[in-house]
Amino acid sequence: MVHWSAEEKQLITSVWGKVNVEECGAEALARLLIVYPWTQRFFDNFGNLSSPTAIIGNPKVRAHGKKVLSSFGEAVKNLDNIKNTYAKLSELHCEKLHVDPENFRCWGNLSSRCFRCRRERGWFGWNSASLRGRGKAVHLVT
Repeated sequence: MVHWSAEEKQLITSVWGKVNVEECGAEALARLLIVYPWTQRFFDNFGNLSSPTAIIGNPKVRAHGKKVLSSFGEAVKNLDNIKNTYAKLSELHCEKLHVDPENFRCWGNLSSRCFRCRRERGWFGWNSASLRGRGKAVHLVT
């Protein structure tokens, strides 16, 4: 279990409120599908994923990216109980979809890159150890 100080929790909550979840979620999922093409097998019902242009322009990719990144917002609201927050998602991804936990590390790296590239306000003030801790918490739950 990851433990955050009161200051880290406040900083995480503050910075998260400034993240453009729709844009960063869409960009991170598109990058995941492009850079790690084996992840596309989980999205066979998304239609055309045949090229980077098709992936970036795919409305289902955009919508699911937003949905995935929005789930991180739920974790931010429940920093002391992330395991229970992700219990159902963990069961779905692990037991039903059989997603390799390494894919979540890839997702975390790509979403973090999106925040940095977009220079989300306050992102550079975020304690990188807190981010790594959150990524580990998500990884351990899955």
